[in-house]
Amino acid sequence: MSDQATRLMTATEGSLEAGIEQCVVGRRLSDISHAVQVVAEGAGLLGGEEYVATASGAPCTKSRRYRTTSPGKGPELKEGMVFAIEPMSMPERRPWRHSRTDGRS
Repeated sequence: MSDQATRLMTATEGSLEAGIEQCVVGRRLSDISHAVQVVAEGAGLLGGEEYVATASGAPCTKSRRYRTTSPGKGPELKEGMVFAIEPMSMPERRPWRHSRTDGRS
């Protein structure tokens, strides 16, 4: 495995752990994504700041998107909430572009 791949995996795992640590009643949704981004960027990786967090409630068809770059935003975390924390760390120079097939950005 290359050094870059090892660094990417280590930083992404650290980002996940940092996000999990923020899953505390009373914190905000963006506290999780902010912690993930800080660890990724601290390792010299791109933290996926162009992505957003999505909060889904009951019924699950209702969802809202939140910018991830600053803490203290979005819904307050409450007991019983369930989250999928998916760190999206990338090398500083990525050899690809992401796009959507439906034409939206």
